[in-house]
Amino acid sequence: MSSLSLLSVGTILQGGKYRLDALLSQGGFGVTYRATHTLLHQTVVLKTLNLQQEPPKRIHDLGERFIQEAQRLAQFNHPHIVRVSDCFIEGGRPFIVMDYIPGRTLAQVIQEEGPLPEKTALHYIRQVASALELVHEHGLLHRDVKPDNIMLREGTDQVVLIDFGIAREYTTGVTETNTGLVSAGYAPVEQYLPRHQWTPATDVYALAATLYALLAGRPPVASILRDRVPLEDLRQFQPNLSQRTIDAIEVGMALDVRERPQTVRAWLQLLMGQSVARQTTATVAVMPQHRSTVFANTQPEGTAVVASPRQRNFSPWLWLLGTAIFGSLAGIGLGLFLRHQRVDTVTPPPPHPQEQAFPPTLPTVVPPVEMTPRPTPTPTPEPEPTPTEPTPTPEQTETPTPSPSPEEVSPGLTPTPPPSLSPTPPKPPKSAEPPVAPPPPLNHLHRHLRPRQHRQTQRRRDHLRQRVTLNRLPLRGCLVLKCS
Repeated sequence: MSSLSLLSVGTILQGGKYRLDALLSQGGFGVTYRATHTLLHQTVVLKTLNLQQEPPKRIHDLGERFIQEAQRLAQFNHPHIVRVSDCFIEGGRPFIVMDYIPGRTLAQVIQEEGPLPEKTALHYIRQVASALELVHEHGLLHRDVKPDNIMLREGTDQVVLIDFGIAREYTTGVTETNTGLVSAGYAPVEQYLPRHQWTPATDVYALAATLYALLAGRPPVASILRDRVPLEDLRQFQPNLSQRTIDAIEVGMALDVRERPQTVRAWLQLLMGQSVARQTTATVAVMPQHRSTVFANTQPEGTAVVASPRQRNFSPWLWLLGTAIFGSLAGIGLGLFLRHQRVDTVTPPPPHPQEQAFPPTLPTVVPPVEMTPRPTPTPTPEPEPTPTEPTPTPEQTETPTPSPSPEEVSPGLTPTPPPSLSPTPPKPPKSAEPPVAPPPPLNHLHRHLRPRQHRQTQRRRDHLRQRVTLNRLPLRGCLVLKCS
């Protein structure tokens, strides 16, 4: 074990350059003295390692690293970082000379005054955070941030981060050996491990724990005990504490290093509300529950509105009504079309249909064409004979001059319209068919044609208006279409 013991007050170092005036603090890792620079007549602070329980080899290694890191700290020029003015080794002990800052540590402040107001505590923490950012930019970790190492300058509201006694250089992604020196309540779990990959998240935990202590008036539970003893609710000490500050402390003191902000700046933004505002904006864009619930409630209503008229539009009754209207219009159109065709119907007496042959002097008689108007209530028709096969005839050109309508003749004759404009020569009769009886004399037809012409025309128009199907009557003779 080491034979190095504590130095007594009044000890002269560096050939009379420094004189130890008082013991300021003693911890597991370091010892701090107030001293005087005899040449400049200035009060300074000397910090050395507490090596009473360390083996000689480890004392040498720790001493060299202590001096190297002190040399790097001497390059900092920041209002919230204590200035390092000198360093040396004497009697096997490493020493760091720093500016003396009159005032009290924050640990002394909360011990004397109790928990600090939230606004005051946040003001101090922001200053310490800016100092740690500079330290981390130079590849160093403080590793001992706590209220005891933060000085409040006398007569001001400015604080200074002091005691870089266990500060060390870190390399991202490289596992290094731990010194085993920790401050309970402020050191994260990884600082208790023998080997660990150091990151700025270690100082983030200590800074969040320091804020907890300033607001609660006492240190938080040690990290290695939090699996059994949870953190006390800060609202027990300050009921009006903002939720934003509580959330930032909980995130900064996460036991899993991966769940903490990885930089002091990121944690400080969370504490000041900047990251919270960013997170709120992202949550509104992706937000789940309320927006999706609105869509889920409105979607069925839109579907119901569309489905209801669709069922009414395609009702079977509407289909039947549309079909009836369409059939009625088709029947009327067909009746008008057949009316303007003005064709004659001839039904031969034999039971089998056959074509009629006429003398060359007589016009052609065409077979009957049945009109199919819209089915409506009609008088009971007489039984219809089998229709004859129609004789193909060319389409007739309709003329603007109206023609007389067919007329009812003797009981053995069918009403006939005026002669066709383009008579078609009849086909010669088939040899197998019997000859057709000659038509009656012309003078006989004339006696029945003219007296009833007007009456028959009016009757036929009435029948068409009532959409009555024309009945075919048996033909007992030939119809003369044109009188000479």
